[in-house]
Amino acid sequence: MFASDIIIEYTPDKSTDFIEQLCTANVIFGTIDSIITNIGDSENTYRNVPFDAIKEESPLARAEWIKFIALFYNEEKLAEDLFNLLEEDYNELIKIANAKRTSSVKTIAWVSYDKSQKTWTYHTNDFYKILTQDAGSKLFTSYSKDSSFLNNVKNVDFIIDISESGTNSDITDFFKNAGLDTGKCNDYNFCKNNHIMKFDKRENKDHFNAWDEYLLPMANVLLIELQNLVSPEVFNNDDTNIWYHSIYLRSINDNKFDTYTYEDCYDINSSVIYERFATTENLNIQTLSGEWIPYSFMLGIKTYNGTNFKSKNDESTADGALFITVIIVDRNNTGIISETSTIYGKKRWRCNLSNSTCSIPANEFQVIGHDGDYTLNFTIIENENWQFDTLINAYASVNITINKCNTTEYKYKDITNTLLESCYKPDCPGGCAHLGSYCEDLNKCKCADNWTGPNCNDKVKFVVPKWLQYMFFIIGITSAVLCCILILMLYLRRNLQHVRSSSPLFLMIMTVGAVCNSGTIILESIDDSIPICILREWCKYIGFSLMVGALIVKTIRISLIFSGKKIGGSQLADKRLIVYLFGILIPFIILLIIWTTVDKAKIITDERSDKEFQKCDSHTTSIIGDVFLFAILFWAVHAAYTARNAPSAFNETKAIVLSTYVYFIIEVLVIVLQNLGSFDPTVSMTINCLATLVSTWCCLLFILKPKMKNVTSQMTPSQYSSTSHSQSEAYNSTVGTASMGTTSIGVKSGRL
Repeated sequence: MFASDIIIEYTPDKSTDFIEQLCTANVIFGTIDSIITNIGDSENTYRNVPFDAIKEESPLARAEWIKFIALFYNEEKLAEDLFNLLEEDYNELIKIANAKRTSSVKTIAWVSYDKSQKTWTYHTNDFYKILTQDAGSKLFTSYSKDSSFLNNVKNVDFIIDISESGTNSDITDFFKNAGLDTGKCNDYNFCKNNHIMKFDKRENKDHFNAWDEYLLPMANVLLIELQNLVSPEVFNNDDTNIWYHSIYLRSINDNKFDTYTYEDCYDINSSVIYERFATTENLNIQTLSGEWIPYSFMLGIKTYNGTNFKSKNDESTADGALFITVIIVDRNNTGIISETSTIYGKKRWRCNLSNSTCSIPANEFQVIGHDGDYTLNFTIIENENWQFDTLINAYASVNITINKCNTTEYKYKDITNTLLESCYKPDCPGGCAHLGSYCEDLNKCKCADNWTGPNCNDKVKFVVPKWLQYMFFIIGITSAVLCCILILMLYLRRNLQHVRSSSPLFLMIMTVGAVCNSGTIILESIDDSIPICILREWCKYIGFSLMVGALIVKTIRISLIFSGKKIGGSQLADKRLIVYLFGILIPFIILLIIWTTVDKAKIITDERSDKEFQKCDSHTTSIIGDVFLFAILFWAVHAAYTARNAPSAFNETKAIVLSTYVYFIIEVLVIVLQNLGSFDPTVSMTINCLATLVSTWCCLLFILKPKMKNVTSQMTPSQYSSTSHSQSEAYNSTVGTASMGTTSIGVKSGRL
């Protein structure tokens, strides 16, 4: 045999061995250095095969050269599988890191130092650009040849030094070559954050580091090393479930060196799968796109020496585990992962090393894709050093056919967000209730008219038109504002003769009741709820009490004046008459308090036109309130009827009587309609709002319109003072006359 197993470098003393090995080798990758001359005579020949992987411009392109090497070892199938898995991992790492990254984009400078020339080189070709961008970072390219190294990289976040072995071997050497004073380290981002990185912390016995030898085909390892550096938050957590610690790319301050041997790549007796089998290897599976595969699969694993597989690491830990994965490829093009189909569901299962089997249970993954012939490739991989490496010869294949989907019986669409359609029957767990309902998709019922819900068990909700609610809401607000303005105007004009003669106190009380009625309109426009029900009843009955009570009091005053009976002035005074008003108001307040605290408001469900809605429930207290309201209205009508013959000189008498009749008729109609018929929310809201609006503003317009005329526009201050004095005398005259039982004088200025 040869004097040396491997000749690392040609030297004259080893020329014989060197020539002998060259001439007997089947193939030599690369070229023999031109400086080596006179190494043999013309009878010595060797076969030279170019190997230019290092010139490729992307990490995956470099890694794909394993297919070229595999041609010389008859391992094309293995190389294809290895590269497909590597490519899948590479692209998946990009996808996951981009989705989970929270840190800012970092700038990376790839540099090297030439000791002989004492110059720095910035590596900016496409290989470094693609690798850096795939890691989610930005490649530093904005350097100036005229500027110093430190000025160029001052704002760089990371420096990755790929200088030759022995150059910049430690931080001191780096600082010296960079011209960096240790006291100024904090002036540079990469220095103050200890972000000067190298690949030289893992080397073989010949002191060649992993960057020069081991990482050429390992694009996925290069990527995850860089991602773990710039986006550490993505890894080592339960969110992404990617657990990784840096092996090759470490800080220049890291003094720990790891040594690896060539045998670390794989030991023929411990890592090569010799015997494999799949329980369904000869089965041609027929399926539809998206169906769960109902078969179980098992691969047996043995080594070349016939023993069970033994991992180099502790088999009870993740580092020493074996896993089985599955991918799908087109049957007529098994070299690449299929673009028209995919595996959906679980894709990786842990092997059982105690019995040397790797099993996949039934119904754990789906095959989704276009109809056609495909192949399922099962591959056993080892979790070596927290990363997945594919074992040699550890694969098996099963044919599978995706049949055409019958769209008359099945649905055919993308339900897995894979951009591929699944063929499936609509399925609605629990069924679709009611005649006319049917299942039209996964968990989706097509409900019959007026039914809704996941299983069509819910009535369609009756929806009041929003525009109608908004309209009555605005009308209620406007009405309330106008009433407040009227109250202010009455207060300001309270001493004018035509206002004072109509008792401004009761006019203002009546207008306050109109504000409450406006509040009822606002609350009617809002969807029913317990608070709304309570507020609505309070506004309704308080508003009614104040408005109708004021009308009754004014009508009683007219009746007393013209009844022909002898009355005292105290009987016509506001203090005496307001007792009547409180006699109307207080019972309603007591009823409302009882209803709010004892006979509490409730929301019930009703339906109209087969549509469901919620409304305020009628209660015992409200029935008593309506009965009392009827009694008050009849009293008001009786009082109005009594005062019907008051002299026409009382220009307010007919307005009061007319207002009372209008209020009575409208309230009676509403109460009758509410109790004899039940309407949907739209009709009910419209009736209540319009009834309240008409009754309220009819009363206000009939009674207050004459009071709002501006009769003081042409009065001088002395005239206004004189008028106020005459009003006082007129009031005394009226009361005095009425107390004598006479109704023939003081009518024009009488206080009603």
